[in-house]
Amino acid sequence: MLLVSWFALCAAGLELAYMAGLKLQQHVVFASLQILWMTPLAYLILFAPLSVLVLVLQRVVPSTRLLRLSIVMSVAMVSFSFLSLFWGKLGAVGTLLLTAGITVQAARYLLAHQAGLARLARRTLPWMVGIGILAGVGLNAWGWLQERSGLRPLARRDTPNVILLVLDTVRAMSMSLYGYPRQTTPALTRFAATGVVFEEAYSTAPWTLPSIATMFTGRYPQEHGADWTTPLSKRDPTLAEHFRDAGYATAGFVANLNYSSAETGLGRGFRHFEDYTTSLSDILLSASPGRFILNNPALRRAIGFYDTFGRKSADRLNAAFLSWLGGHAQRPFFAYLNYYDAHQPYLPPKPFDTRFGPDTLRNMALIRHVRTRDAHRINKEAMSAPERTAEQQAYDGAIAYLDSRLEQLIAELDRRDLTRNTIIIIAGDHGELFGEHGLFDHGNSLYLPLLRVPLIFRAPSLAGGARITTPVTLRDLPRTVLELAGLDDRTMPGESFAALARGASVSATGSPLLAHITPAKNIPSSDPVFKGPMWTIISPPHQFILGGDGAVELYDFVTDPAQSVNLATDPGGRPVLDRLRAVLDSLRRK
Repeated sequence: MLLVSWFALCAAGLELAYMAGLKLQQHVVFASLQILWMTPLAYLILFAPLSVLVLVLQRVVPSTRLLRLSIVMSVAMVSFSFLSLFWGKLGAVGTLLLTAGITVQAARYLLAHQAGLARLARRTLPWMVGIGILAGVGLNAWGWLQERSGLRPLARRDTPNVILLVLDTVRAMSMSLYGYPRQTTPALTRFAATGVVFEEAYSTAPWTLPSIATMFTGRYPQEHGADWTTPLSKRDPTLAEHFRDAGYATAGFVANLNYSSAETGLGRGFRHFEDYTTSLSDILLSASPGRFILNNPALRRAIGFYDTFGRKSADRLNAAFLSWLGGHAQRPFFAYLNYYDAHQPYLPPKPFDTRFGPDTLRNMALIRHVRTRDAHRINKEAMSAPERTAEQQAYDGAIAYLDSRLEQLIAELDRRDLTRNTIIIIAGDHGELFGEHGLFDHGNSLYLPLLRVPLIFRAPSLAGGARITTPVTLRDLPRTVLELAGLDDRTMPGESFAALARGASVSATGSPLLAHITPAKNIPSSDPVFKGPMWTIISPPHQFILGGDGAVELYDFVTDPAQSVNLATDPGGRPVLDRLRAVLDSLRRK
């Protein structure tokens, strides 16, 4: 049993070494520092059945033979555990063949040095366990101390609280607040009657990390540099850092663990930041064989579970925030909540799963788990029309669920008498495609369903019920929030649209409505961004798109909401195309 535990911790060490190398190479590895103790614990749990087997066999198998058997089985498990890291590249046959080959060679050597191996295990196992315990205690103690270190003096005593609620993957065109025929957001419609709705708010990127990085820094994606495997640079101060430096208590609560975690740089400035959790499933997912087991399609079909393990619902996120708030409401606070409920694979809880139609047409077995905490439905392009409808109904149900939980959160804030002096901002980071231009999901193009997002403000200084038709960009969001809070700092890039929110007649639209995307790794060749980085400039009623291969698109989205007619080849559209291209070229050169 001792020897098996030693091999388990050796396997954990191999995986942690691999993760460290990956971190040096691509910077974002979708894991927290807690894996320093979670991964060893996961391997001890996963190797436990082998330890039990050894305990049972020791009663009937001679000790010398049992030692040899333990070594062979342990080496096989270590080999398979490490090679399963590369399952996607090696495939089942390649992984099993290499496991067999490594097991034979390594076991042959170790069996020839059994006595030395046993001594090494006895001497080093206590140190290995101690290092794991020290990592766990040290990391959590450091986080506790960081949160409780001295708060800075308040810059002003009358500053309001600020809550930023980001709705991941929620597009404006699927919200009844914005005219969608299905009643997906009745609660937000009621909330908007006490706030200000921006009819045309545009994201700066069609996926999470660069979009939220812009909301935090006021920088366009090409300026802040946050990308698929590149975290947000420490060069630009974040919104949370501005509030922290003004004496605010700052806290972030994140459900999107792929591209909103502290690892991406979005946790800077938050004294309290909750992203990854430490549940049993999270511990097992920190080890390669644990991921292999939990994301196995056969297992998921058997237990009927197709969501990502450990996914935080809006209920969990709200509960975490309210729990934290109970100990921090005595000082102005800035809180950021990132909701993930509308992200694929679109699995709203009952009764929202059938709110807009039955889900019987959704083949859950087609949901594939491509990363630790990422899942999507495969073969969307091959879906029938009814299947597409069912997919969108599930998405709409997820928005309706989120809408109901936002209402509960705001009601609880009202009950605590916190909203009288609180600015609440509700914003989408990007939208989603459901067959428009033959595309699905997001992060693949720059069409308007991906860029037009909800944006609602409620603040003590704002009159309720206003709907602003002047277009705005999320690039100007942080500057606006700081001005409304009375903390306007001109070092924050962008232009404030606080005057618009207050009802002033302002002709200028603020910063240009610019968006940008670069290709991710291993994207389908059918995605427009596969050809290279894409850019767009929006100047209502027109949108100009520049593809990575130099192809241009121009749409009048007022007369052509589906963006089905490319005016770039129309001689009548030439003046608009030339003007917008010149604007885009000037912005790209900055």
